[in-house]
Amino acid sequence: DSRNPNDLEINILKGINYALMNFKPNCYLIMIRDSMKSKYNEIKEFCLQKNILSQVALEGNLRKTSAKSIITNILVQMGAKIGNVPWRTYFPTNIENNAMLLSFDTSKAGGKRKVAGVATMNSSFTSFAS
Repeated sequence: DSRNPNDLEINILKGINYALMNFKPNCYLIMIRDSMKSKYNEIKEFCLQKNILSQVALEGNLRKTSAKSIITNILVQMGAKIGNVPWRTYFPTNIENNAMLLSFDTSKAGGKRKVAGVATMNSSFTSFAS
């Protein structure tokens, strides 16, 4: 492609703005050429600044033999970003609806001990706080 890479980037950002103003999508799937891989972070940052849920994928990944798996993972990630629960474990019925799962971990780094914790926040154990 003989076009200026900066022109391509500008056109991608213009396209995102156009879709944002005219279509109001819940989430964007942005496919970029492998030659624009260096622009990946800039595009993601642009979307974050505009508060746009997005998934950016490289064109070459869809040319791999595992493209079906890659597409499935992209759709799972997009669904999670708009609030869907990608996976859920079903627990025995004898666990009460007001149960909470807690997990804690400790580590030692730089001479300091750190503790981290996470807790479930709903009855299906799919929402977390840490």
